[in-house]
Amino acid sequence: MEPIWLKHYPHGVPHTLELDPGLSLVDWIETALARWGNRPAFTNMGRTLSFAEVDELTQKFAAYLQAEAGLQQGDRVALMLPNLLQYPIALLGCLRAGMVAVNVNPLYTARELKHQLRDSGAKAIVIFSGSAHVLAEVISETEIEHVVITNVGDLLPAPKRQLVNLYVRYIRRSVRPYHLPMAQSFDQALACAADRYVRPEQMQGSDLAALQYTGGTTGVAKGAMLSHGNLLANVAQLMGDKTLLVIESPYLPTVIEKGRFENISYAHLNHFTTRAIDCMCAPLGIGIGSVDLVDTDGGSFVAYLRKGTVTPDGILDSVTGDDLQRFLVRMQQNGDRIRDALSGFSPNEVVGYGAGAKGPFLVSLYELGPMLHAVVDDNVSFHDQYLAGTGTRIVPSSVLEDDAVKAVLILAPTHADSILASLPAGKTAINII
Repeated sequence: MEPIWLKHYPHGVPHTLELDPGLSLVDWIETALARWGNRPAFTNMGRTLSFAEVDELTQKFAAYLQAEAGLQQGDRVALMLPNLLQYPIALLGCLRAGMVAVNVNPLYTARELKHQLRDSGAKAIVIFSGSAHVLAEVISETEIEHVVITNVGDLLPAPKRQLVNLYVRYIRRSVRPYHLPMAQSFDQALACAADRYVRPEQMQGSDLAALQYTGGTTGVAKGAMLSHGNLLANVAQLMGDKTLLVIESPYLPTVIEKGRFENISYAHLNHFTTRAIDCMCAPLGIGIGSVDLVDTDGGSFVAYLRKGTVTPDGILDSVTGDDLQRFLVRMQQNGDRIRDALSGFSPNEVVGYGAGAKGPFLVSLYELGPMLHAVVDDNVSFHDQYLAGTGTRIVPSSVLEDDAVKAVLILAPTHADSILASLPAGKTAINII
């Protein structure tokens, strides 16, 4: 008997995937980097790295881990970085060296950081200078032997690099004093010659690639063991139908314009789903555009959209930049209250309603947990399709009449009054603006 859910798969998505158990991420990454050459791969703060540049830099970082740090295949390397160009270099370099990536939230407290470093057994850490003071508090209680510290502007060209680093340190005062005498700079790590890189032997799909930690909602954070095969399968699922990548997904708001693929990474790269799409699937698998690594605060994201790099209407439709900024700021400030408001309902009892409210709004909602399983939008032609890599389904507004729907989360602030007036009786309205 054929599983009943297969009939809901969008056209073109295969029902099964055949993966080579002998294939590792090292094979896939190196093949992709060589294939796409001088095409743009990652962009941050005006600097774009080509695939060829990513290839060279990741070889250098992998060589540093192997030859300078003396780490062995399978050793754990913690990555405690915000959305910077340094992240994909460190991640892909770590994987190419055959080591295990341990993502760490750059906003962790000392207690949270100590637990994750001790639990994972990490021997090295690549850390943003703004988080280094937290590491300094607990490093003596961990197995960390090597520390690589990076500043925001380290991969930017001069003089922007120096100006950005000075601004972050002395104007924004984002870097607190710390004492880590054994630390090296990211520049020093990348000074290692690429020809010292040794490709790990006998890597296969069952080898461990990453330890991804939970949020610790029900206790201490727990590490999920993700193999090379796990991640390759996830990428293959996301790329089963490339047309899905143009749908405004919570982690993949995109625009196709004149043949150019523009992928905006708004969510935190230390999240597994974001990493799979933004550092592996979109750039390495498709190779037709750059991934813009955008700061995760609402103001920065809105400022990015207003630069005109990406057509705003392609993402926001009728929702204005000011509305989006208010929404994101409110989400950040009142996350616990919103989570509490939704906690009384099962996921299938809640729909989100908003004229044109898509990608950026859903990013913030998924920060609270995958509670929103249906997004109401009458202006699309792909009703009843699931967004790539998520449990979110696009449905017409007639779903509001369904007795199974108990609550409506209002996503469009400028339309809140009209939405409230049109809601059927007996529905709970949650307006977070």
